[in-house]
Amino acid sequence: MLIECIKCFELKDEEEFHRDKGKLKGRVSRCKVCKAAHHKEWRAIPGVKESIAEYQKEYQQTDAGRASLKKKDDKIRATPEGQQKYKARTAVYNAVKAGRMIKPERCQWAGPVGLDLHICEETQVEAHHHHGYEPDSWLDVQWVCKEHHVAADKLKDAWDAWKVGLSRELTLIAQS
Repeated sequence: MLIECIKCFELKDEEEFHRDKGKLKGRVSRCKVCKAAHHKEWRAIPGVKESIAEYQKEYQQTDAGRASLKKKDDKIRATPEGQQKYKARTAVYNAVKAGRMIKPERCQWAGPVGLDLHICEETQVEAHHHHGYEPDSWLDVQWVCKEHHVAADKLKDAWDAWKVGLSRELTLIAQS
């Protein structure tokens, strides 16, 4: 079924619109592209990002917020990969608590090889399992701030994608 977006006025397939049971057609009135652009503009308004973070922090302190986080955690732990991540995080927490591992006061981001290195002054750090979540590398972590943790995960995803592409190319070369 085709639906017209109220923002760009294009007729698009219904899969190009988010679901909304409260709407007559069961879809929102803006297509996914227009909705994403609207949210990007909205979040660029000064103070909006901070107010969202403040609201989320307050919500997580309520019973409903804690229940929501628990439900999300339970869903993640239901997968084998999620169980490994949970066990690795627990092992780091227990090692720090027992004094077998020392949590540094600052981010230890070194960046990828070949880029200019800089000292990060962020004091809120978290453990990045840069060698994965296998039991033998649970305590092999890099202590980084949230921003650098996200950057490290993106670099790992890009590296993994490159390796998959390279192995496909090598397979094609070997077959020819």
